[in-house]
Amino acid sequence: MVTETPKKRDPWTYVLIVSAAAGVCLVVSLCLQAFGLVLPGMGGRREVEAQGVRLGAEAPDFLLDGLQGPVRLSDQRGRAVLLNFWTSWCGHCVAEMPMIEEYARRYANQLIVLAVNEGESAQTVRDFARAYPYSFTYVLDPHYELNDPYRLQGYPTTYFIDAAGIVRYEVVGSMSRADIQTGLWAAGVGR
Repeated sequence: MVTETPKKRDPWTYVLIVSAAAGVCLVVSLCLQAFGLVLPGMGGRREVEAQGVRLGAEAPDFLLDGLQGPVRLSDQRGRAVLLNFWTSWCGHCVAEMPMIEEYARRYANQLIVLAVNEGESAQTVRDFARAYPYSFTYVLDPHYELNDPYRLQGYPTTYFIDAAGIVRYEVVGSMSRADIQTGLWAAGVGR
């Protein structure tokens, strides 16, 4: 019986393979950071969170175009704000809107809903508003200007802000009735 001895690789082959893999990882990491994307555990998100929205702190102010004209968050002081970040292609975003509308109408004297559309054209939002005539104030953020200050990691994301401009509650993902009721209560609505 003949047995073959496994061929030994040159040790430099392993060094070359490991170096190439490290180089690919470095290039991918630099590309992601250059485009503002960060993989979990890479550390970039922590910096944004340190500068972004915090529960119990003043909501980051903004001035963006809306379908009816400019919208500044700080101009809403005196009423609580349900700040909802959404897109028209997000099924969960669209599905929760009738429930948001129900509460917006119920508490119209205490609450304003700012529906901030992320990354879509004014025409797309206008078409959506025509198809779904909610009482929301539609705000346009086609260039994702609010992604960093509001730490957006997905859609929908909703912040409940009290009449003094303080962030009281946050929901990332779809909201239930209980989420909306808790958020409104935390923001001083319906007490």
